[in-house]
Amino acid sequence: MGIGCARLMGGNQGVDYTDVFEVYGRIAFDHIFGLTGDVQYMKDSMAVGDSPKGWIFGLRLTAEF
Repeated sequence: MGIGCARLMGGNQGVDYTDVFEVYGRIAFDHIFGLTGDVQYMKDSMAVGDSPKGWIFGLRLTAEF
């Protein structure tokens, strides 16, 4: 399980900075398969215009051999 927070400066298309907050966790089913769940909140601060923000949800199934 982990928590992350970052401010990313600059970028493309007139982005001044992006704030990101993330929480994730991983469950191992056995020595081969695992499942990782991830929730992120992102907010862009644009140089001009509206500043988009939103939630991103993800699941990842991995197989290691």
